[in-house]
Amino acid sequence: MSVPQVRLQGVDKVFMAGEPPAPLHACGPIDLELRRGEFFAVVGPSGCGKSTLLELIAGLTSPTNGAIEFPFETSAVRAALRSPTLKSPVTTTGSAGNARASMR
Repeated sequence: MSVPQVRLQGVDKVFMAGEPPAPLHACGPIDLELRRGEFFAVVGPSGCGKSTLLELIAGLTSPTNGAIEFPFETSAVRAALRSPTLKSPVTTTGSAGNARASMR
């Protein structure tokens, strides 16, 4: 069996939301290993944490608890993941049927 390319151990994400602020459990705890060549899909209803999970794996947000590891991460991959271009906020304009996204 191959070594995992991505490993999540006990990962969860909690946001503070509302007025007064209260914890909003977005996803987790998640234990997951992804290996080279595996097919991975995230499905579920709106608001269940799909996008949050992908943002955690991409490094766009930090987990509240747990660890995310990239056992075979090279310096080139590390540099790409830390690139300011990947962390730029995305803004959208237009109506739902005619939206445009731009990076800042």
